Amino acid sequence: MMSPMLLVPIALGIVAVIQGSLNRRAAVHLGLPLTVVLTHAVALLCACGLWLWFRSSPTSLPSVFQPSQPGTRVEWWYVVPGVVGFLFVCGMPLSFSRLGVFQSLLLLIAAQLCIGLLWDQVVEGRPITGLRVLGALLTVVGATLVLRR
Repeated sequence: MMSPMLLVPIALGIVAVIQGSLNRRAAVHLGLPLTVVLTHAVALLCACGLWLWFRSSPTSLPSVFQPSQPGTRVEWWYVVPGVVGFLFVCGMPLSFSRLGVFQSLLLLIAAQLCIGLLWDQVVEGRPITGLRVLGALLTVVGATLVLRR
């Protein structure tokens, strides 16, 4: 039986196409800087809503939303995901407009698989197996074949 959690990355893959494509279209009319501001303003409102929901009913959300050590200090690297999100929102519409959605996402996925393989090994302590390497290599080879003109 398929785990419902498998639907999360599938859904995020779908919305990544929608987000980048709509941001590209908005940037044509508003310019990329204003589009990025608008996108992040909406994201901030959503994050504030999530935070308020958590504050009012902390047990109604999954445990991943719970701090493991309440009251700990904020580390410098906690801001890195926000910077990366900003770069993603700026970069994907630009890439979509120059390379197209398919090529952009193909390169993105190939890069994510290769870096994900290393991250799992180095940071998460998950071993690099032959099947994982083969999967990443097949994706990179596939991307190379498709991107050849």
